[in-house]
Amino acid sequence: MTESFRSAVELRHDFCNTTADLQQRYTAPLPDGATVFIPATGALYRLFKGLGTTFDTITGLVVIPANDSSDRWVLQEVEGTSPWAGQEASQSINNIPAPGSDVWAALGTLSGSFALAAGNANVFQVNATSSLLTYHGVPRSMKLLAIASMLGAAADIFSIVISKNDDVPAGSSSPQYLKGEQSASNAATSRVNITTQRIVTLEPGDTLRLMARSFAGDQVIQFHQATLSVVPA
Repeated sequence: MTESFRSAVELRHDFCNTTADLQQRYTAPLPDGATVFIPATGALYRLFKGLGTTFDTITGLVVIPANDSSDRWVLQEVEGTSPWAGQEASQSINNIPAPGSDVWAALGTLSGSFALAAGNANVFQVNATSSLLTYHGVPRSMKLLAIASMLGAAADIFSIVISKNDDVPAGSSSPQYLKGEQSASNAATSRVNITTQRIVTLEPGDTLRLMARSFAGDQVIQFHQATLSVVPA
């Protein structure tokens, strides 16, 4: 191994004893994407050059160097778990109104009860009555997964899809197959379970919401349970 290659490797991957030591690490000579592992806590941090102050309030997930730069150390996945994953869940039975045949409506159009079931509250903000989930983390590719248990008053066909920044407009009836629309049918007054997923790039301030429609006409759709999960792709 040449000395120049050895130096490049040491700059890109290194160890620190504590997070306090990481804060003192001088970032100017380090390349974007350099990583530092802290064995005592099992934490791995990646250097984002020029990330700025936007995410400084996310304590523990973002470490601010002491050298007064715009670089930031960002906590990464270790052993299959991610600090940037989150999950919203419905806490009680929630309905959406009868919007008309084939028309999309949002879970939470009629006020429900929603909460963050997993994840950092500074990264994921849940509107407790409308179900709107807002992302405040660093930009990255994410896999979205929704699971819903639904009930109609008669034999119905239901569809669900996850809307990003209202790209599935409420009141529209356009198919959303490229966004992961999935359907299922139920017998009269029996529950149906549907799962859908899509991969998106999330930026700070992006919003997510579970949308549903019934093909049978003007039935009110009742959700018994619903979860929306966000995990790094």
